[in-house]
Amino acid sequence: MSGFPFSFLVPQANVSYYTVPLAWLLSFSPHVYAIVRYNTHDQPSGSEAPKFNTASPRTFLTTLQSHPHLSQETKDRIFRAEAASLNGFENLGWFAAGVVAANGAGVDVGWANALSMWYLFSRAVYNLAYIRGVDGRVRGIWFYGSVAATITLFIKAGNAVRRVAM
Repeated sequence: MSGFPFSFLVPQANVSYYTVPLAWLLSFSPHVYAIVRYNTHDQPSGSEAPKFNTASPRTFLTTLQSHPHLSQETKDRIFRAEAASLNGFENLGWFAAGVVAANGAGVDVGWANALSMWYLFSRAVYNLAYIRGVDGRVRGIWFYGSVAATITLFIKAGNAVRRVAM
């Protein structure tokens, strides 16, 4: 781990592969939040508000929009949670490929671990910022932080392969 500065901050064993299922959980968690928030909202007494339909989950956003008892603020928060979840899944494959590329190319374990953990941290903060409705420019900082971690995994993998080929 001599190639990574501050190596005392990251595990000595390679944990980067484990960050891929954790990234999946980070992508799924805003969706879980949205469902829980939807199912546990305040409703007028005696009314039967619709619950999340597990038999037809893709109708959730349409059902949410027409829900009579939710405030627009709550609807917006749930929409943002769903958007954060989708964004996470849209970026998950690329991140996973970066982790595999870095490990397959023999990138220093410290770098692979640190970049993978930075990705997780950036995505967690991004999710919170998105759900809470933080300004898009601030949220973008965390999004681009996760993008930078993934790009760096690929660059380090490319550099490692290039050095071996020479």
